[in-house]
Amino acid sequence: MARQLAAREQALRESEEEYRFLAEHSADVIWRLSADRRITYINPADQQLRGFPKEEVLGRLVEELIPPEDAKRWSAQEADRLVNETNGVKTGISRFETSLYCKHGASVWAEILSTPIRDENGKITGFHGVVRDMSERKVHEERLLYLSAHDPLTGLYNRTHFSAEFNRAGKGRNFPLSVIVGDLDGLKIVNDSMGHAAGDLLIKAAADILKNAFRVEDLVARIGGDEFAVLLANADEKKLDALILRVREGESRFNASGLGIRVRLSLGGATAHSSFTVDEILHEADKKMYRDKALQRAKGATDAAITS
Repeated sequence: MARQLAAREQALRESEEEYRFLAEHSADVIWRLSADRRITYINPADQQLRGFPKEEVLGRLVEELIPPEDAKRWSAQEADRLVNETNGVKTGISRFETSLYCKHGASVWAEILSTPIRDENGKITGFHGVVRDMSERKVHEERLLYLSAHDPLTGLYNRTHFSAEFNRAGKGRNFPLSVIVGDLDGLKIVNDSMGHAAGDLLIKAAADILKNAFRVEDLVARIGGDEFAVLLANADEKKLDALILRVREGESRFNASGLGIRVRLSLGGATAHSSFTVDEILHEADKKMYRDKALQRAKGATDAAITS
């Protein structure tokens, strides 16, 4: 019996030594928590990731290492886990994504994985955990999210995002609500005579004029090759006309700069004072935009977008 006990103790020591060796040399942060979720062990990878020496981390709650709102979610998740475990439901590995505080005020996005440590009677006595740096993945996800909603050439919102927000606005309470649609005149002429690089410059110039003309809360989008649209919450006809005038002023400033290309947007706007269908208000704005285009042509302002 004594020999068996000694053998078990030796095996346990070897297992603990192997665990510590692997943990000490792991690129991931590895920690162990007590039953009340205080950190009792943390490996050197944490200092490499967050800058804190282990002496400043040991004994602290996980909730102290993350933002307050995330700490509430973490605590709620762990409380649910304990309830399930008490009721005989084995929960296995839990996952939690959060921002971890770093030294000198920085932070890092990370995924926390944890699993219970049980004694021979199945009672939870603590937790093993791994923290993985998710910063690169987070940046990649945010980039994909940005690209899904924005036009890559101009940085304006794209048609998909504009349509989704427009449909949502039609069912909301931000009335009066106005929309402006615009065509960039002369883009084909610039593309054909000066090349698509010059055409891209014209598009970006028009986009910059629109960005500068509208309010922060307005949604400015490029919805086609030479097509733009703007969604204006809490904007009546008077505000709509004032903002269109700001676009015209922006065009004048750009066209006076002598860059060799001329920006002219045919614009039309419409206002809704209550719930509407998207087709109705867009149809009204389109009619006014084509009327503006026809008026400019009648005045002799053709689609020429190249100045001498």
